[in-house]
Amino acid sequence: MAEYNVVSRRRVHRRYGFNLLVARSNSEEYRRYVSFFQQVRFEPEKKKGLLRIQR
Repeated sequence: MAEYNVVSRRRVHRRYGFNLLVARSNSEEYRRYVSFFQQVRFEPEKKKGLLRIQR
């Protein structure tokens, strides 16, 4: 059950109040998510750093 809780987007949102995006490592979807969240609004030449948590 604990494993399911980690990857259930709906449950994470309900319990913690934030959105969770799930993608396989090094997949196109993963790269798209990272690229999107590195963007800085109104400053396209800049990128934000991200914290990656692995278990």
